[in-house]
Amino acid sequence: TPIQPPMLPNYVIEHVKLTAAEMDEIASQNEVSKGSVPPGVEAATAISYLQERDDAALTYAVHSKERAVQEINQQLLALVTEFWDQPRLVRVVGMNEVFDTQQLRGTDLRDNTDYRVVSGSSAPVSRAAKKAEILELTKAGGIPWNHALRMIDLPDVAALVEEVERDTVQATRENLQLSKGMFPPVENWHDHVAHIEEHDSYKKREEYEYLDEQIKARFRFHDYMHLMQMAMLLGVPFQEDPNVQAARMGNPETGQPPVDPFAVDPMTEMELRKILVMFKAGGAPQPVGSGTPA
Repeated sequence: TPIQPPMLPNYVIEHVKLTAAEMDEIASQNEVSKGSVPPGVEAATAISYLQERDDAALTYAVHSKERAVQEINQQLLALVTEFWDQPRLVRVVGMNEVFDTQQLRGTDLRDNTDYRVVSGSSAPVSRAAKKAEILELTKAGGIPWNHALRMIDLPDVAALVEEVERDTVQATRENLQLSKGMFPPVENWHDHVAHIEEHDSYKKREEYEYLDEQIKARFRFHDYMHLMQMAMLLGVPFQEDPNVQAARMGNPETGQPPVDPFAVDPMTEMELRKILVMFKAGGAPQPVGSGTPA
């Protein structure tokens, strides 16, 4: 008959569990690092605190990795500046997933070879804690809900973000076209408020400051057209300076060509901006001047 082996003593089983717990403690692999949270912990701040405590053991390794990435990219930009003497095609995917291609040579960088990595950006991030924190800020009114959808960064909301921010993505493409000297049309079916907000956001960036003055004039006139279309759709009458109209459109009767095809009446522009502010605040827009829509 087979001999029945004796049962293992309890201290052997407990020794295995204790060894595994000690290894997790040394490696800072607690419940949060394993994708779960302790019972009763639901606040984003508490989850983030526990995650930071676990990640403290990886601080030196993370900083070393960040410095390596920074130095590699600085060397890469320096090599591009030195050896790219002929234009090369560079493909870029910018904000809102806008695709673009550019002809780039080393001199275009103008010796801007500094590359910096945000400290701690490569450290592990708890998606649950990030999501909870963003939702808390959204409930408190600190983040608009459409921006919160993008910041959550979950694959299942990508289609929803694209649907919600379709007008913003279109305005982003227009920013790219305008910066290259093109002039996209302004249609009456555009969401003029979303377009103007995105264009104004682009004007606050550093890249806009280095654009040619003629390109900036196109941006201003493009927004001016959006403002006029918005006023007409709201039924708010306004009157533009006839001299500005003549400078922009010329005189077909006399054959006089346009002096400035992107001329803007600054007074009308300011009044139309007031309409935009009142509309966004939920107030009733007031008529501009005493004329009829131009």
